[in-house]
Amino acid sequence: MIHLNKTTTLGLALALLGTITTARADISWISTAFTDTYVDAAKPTENFGGYGAMQVSGANETVSYRTAFIMFDVAAAIAAFDAEYGVGNWKLDSASLDLTTNYGTAGVQPGNNRFSKIAAGDFDVWFFDDDTWTDGSSGLTYNSYLSDYADTDTTLLGSYTWAADGNGTTTYTLSFLDSLLTDLLTDSASLLSLQITPSDDVVSYLFNTTNNSPAQLTLIASAVPEPAHYALALALPLLLLGVIRRRAARASRSL
Repeated sequence: MIHLNKTTTLGLALALLGTITTARADISWISTAFTDTYVDAAKPTENFGGYGAMQVSGANETVSYRTAFIMFDVAAAIAAFDAEYGVGNWKLDSASLDLTTNYGTAGVQPGNNRFSKIAAGDFDVWFFDDDTWTDGSSGLTYNSYLSDYADTDTTLLGSYTWAADGNGTTTYTLSFLDSLLTDLLTDSASLLSLQITPSDDVVSYLFNTTNNSPAQLTLIASAVPEPAHYALALALPLLLLGVIRRRAARASRSL
């Protein structure tokens, strides 16, 4: 027989609250980029979607301004989250972007002379709220970026420093996830675009495209607890305390 007192009541309430709110563990999903490109201010009519790498660089006396675009098909991720938690009944706990480079050391000249020498520096990752751009021969150029996408809504997801200290994959943790969540829940095409821009005039960051170890987006989601669960968890201590008081009252009357 369990003798209920205030300590036991609190323990039971916390245990039940934990069961209610953590019954389902977080799940993660990795989406691989399915299209990407970059644009170059020095070659405003050219598209570079067929290249094996793309470059983000700040404008200076030797390097032109370059900004990159990456698109992910997140339909499978949304389906997995909906299947686990119920349609739309989930939230993003974290997101990260993996970029891989085969030319990651400062001062190295990539094999394609179209690219500038590698240099450390700073860059930003943005949520880009337009998925109509394309790569390929008739795809996005610097001119079309300025004319067709200059007014696109963007949200900063993070500012980073590229150390240019070696080849390999670097993971960048994204912040300010509300815009990503809104896009995931409302975009009927289930596409998600990111833009990467230089934030100084020295960075020259070359990373791979869909043709060669493409970018990957990792999304981790968890259930949105239903209000009824919280109400039940908050009510449990009161209910149990009521049992204690009634038993105490009966015991005092019997003395």
